[in-house]
Amino acid sequence: MTIPTPRYGANYVPSQGWFYSWLDFRADDVRRDFEDLLATIDIAAEFGLDVAVDLLQGHLSSFDFLPSWVLTWHRRSVFADAEVRDGIAAYVARLAGEISLRDNVFALTLGNEVNNLWPASGTTAEQSRRWAAELLEVAGKEAPELLCLHSVFDDAWYAPEHPFHPGDAVELGDLTTVHSWVFNGTSRIDGPLGPATTTHADYLVELAASADPGRAVWLQELGAPEPDVPAADAAEFTRRTLDAAAGHPASPGGPRTTSTRGSPTFPPASTTSACSPWTTSPSPPRWRWPSTCGPRTRRRVPRVHWCARPT
Repeated sequence: MTIPTPRYGANYVPSQGWFYSWLDFRADDVRRDFEDLLATIDIAAEFGLDVAVDLLQGHLSSFDFLPSWVLTWHRRSVFADAEVRDGIAAYVARLAGEISLRDNVFALTLGNEVNNLWPASGTTAEQSRRWAAELLEVAGKEAPELLCLHSVFDDAWYAPEHPFHPGDAVELGDLTTVHSWVFNGTSRIDGPLGPATTTHADYLVELAASADPGRAVWLQELGAPEPDVPAADAAEFTRRTLDAAAGHPASPGGPRTTSTRGSPTFPPASTTSACSPWTTSPSPPRWRWPSTCGPRTRRRVPRVHWCARPT
């Protein structure tokens, strides 16, 4: 089997105001990068970029971007409180419907590593799964042509008592997402350039793929964080990690997000896309994995070809 050429991606972080820029949005400032959400997508298209949207801001670098009505004296769990869940569902429905109208949007994710919101937002394994399943159903109804995904950080894989189970990661959503950060202790075992460190992403892809050889895996985040990976080693770490992970049969050349030391970096874009437009009807999805990987029926939209690992 020929492994398709990988596609690479990067996080977008506003250059002015960081993520607080959404609270005091100034179009002229942000246009220097891109612009407000729907405009951001349109401007990204001007630069030939495809976009995957995280619907919930979630958690980033020890800060939780949550509305005031679930914080302070209003404190309620985003996973367990019925009223909060209804509010999130309405938000997901509205935003999914809007972004699905943009031709360069190929995916949406419920939120960035939403399991980071626990334990501040209490939940059980049952509540967490139901929360994600319900919101994916809402998103899929409003945006059936997009990949609708669930994203968790690696405690879901490694921590036995964690209330977000690995089964959720490999069963919910249209494919499995993987986030690889070696500050989880891996780099302390083998150093910044040791094989355990530089193959950690590939290991997580293999682990995710083991549950269902026919299900595609997206290496959605890959980081080279200091001090675990010193600046002098970041480029070599990135090269070795991508060399190990890019050839994995379960990871069909999908876009990858690469971050270094908490700020986005932009690897050279691949000139060959592993995805190609799907033009048949009715209700065609915009993207498919290479047809050489064999057919796989999608939950909502039939006749999509997914990349499967060889058996």
